[in-house]
Amino acid sequence: MLAWLVLRWAGIVLEVVYRPLFPWDAWSAYGMQAKVWYFQSNFEQFATGMRWFQVEGPTWTAGRSWNPPGIGLIQLWSLQALGHYDDALMNLAWPLAMAGTGLVIFGTLRMVGGSLLVAIGAVAAVLTLPVLNTQAVLAGYGDIWIGLYLLLATSGGVLAHAFGPRWLLVTGVAVAGMLMIKETSFLWTPVLALGLVAGWVRFRWILLLAVLGFLGFCTFLWVYGDPIRVSTLGRLGFGNDGFVWPAKINVDAWREIVMWPALLRHLFVYPNWHLFWFLVPGLVLASCWYALRARVFAMMAIVTWGGLTLLLGFFSFSTLGNAVLDGTSVNRLLLHLVPAIGLLGGLVVLRWQGGLIQELRI
Repeated sequence: MLAWLVLRWAGIVLEVVYRPLFPWDAWSAYGMQAKVWYFQSNFEQFATGMRWFQVEGPTWTAGRSWNPPGIGLIQLWSLQALGHYDDALMNLAWPLAMAGTGLVIFGTLRMVGGSLLVAIGAVAAVLTLPVLNTQAVLAGYGDIWIGLYLLLATSGGVLAHAFGPRWLLVTGVAVAGMLMIKETSFLWTPVLALGLVAGWVRFRWILLLAVLGFLGFCTFLWVYGDPIRVSTLGRLGFGNDGFVWPAKINVDAWREIVMWPALLRHLFVYPNWHLFWFLVPGLVLASCWYALRARVFAMMAIVTWGGLTLLLGFFSFSTLGNAVLDGTSVNRLLLHLVPAIGLLGGLVVLRWQGGLIQELRI
């Protein structure tokens, strides 16, 4: 199995080097940034929208340049390591991100006492997914990086339970890296924070923290006085017409109805995920059962299933549901959570075998 995974990964590397694909999002923003920064030898600020008209003198502009600069910086660092500009080789980091995903899952499971078979099985379940393989070839998209960083963050939480709080440093570094990739990273940060808190405090304190956080957010929106942009979902906050919520903005009623069958087709019919989502219902039940007895499973369940519930809510009640109907972003957004779900699956198997009690001190 390990040899097959290595062979598959080598084929993806060859695809990136000899038959590179240039996704639209990547070359409308990030690839341009890396090229400008490499040849200009300074960190030029890109302007987009009305800001381009407001800047005095010449300036660079590119589509979607409002996103954080993480992807462009990854390509720039690759070019600096190469010593010359190459629009194919600068994307070698994407297959490396795929390999890193497997190494994090493998290393975490082995460190907490998992057998070689369980660790490799969890890695294979994630690395063989067609969506993940496609994202490793479509260098320039940031979704595989968000999945990797979110996996690293949850792995740091697991290792903190096993070996002490110092491993939370891994979580902090991973969150910082995730926030540098795309604005959708901000969607997972509060879910991850709630999960980490759940791993260390009692449930009543979690509930109190959630209530205080909600009230604090509402207070911020009230004081700010103008609805703020919430990613691709629209605007959220208090305006002249009262509370503005992005739900149902430009979303017809029929779209809300047909979104669910379309989502189920993406998960269970189309060849995007093999049989991965068929295993998820059983994994949900098992992990929630163990979460009642072990804090580490409570943390992982909140991050994975809480994140999935949040994403399904956005699919159902906002313009993001259009991404399900036209098939543009639905699988890429789900990919953010899949590596962490794969790690949770490995932990569930270890707990079922009885080999996780001593290592995680639960």
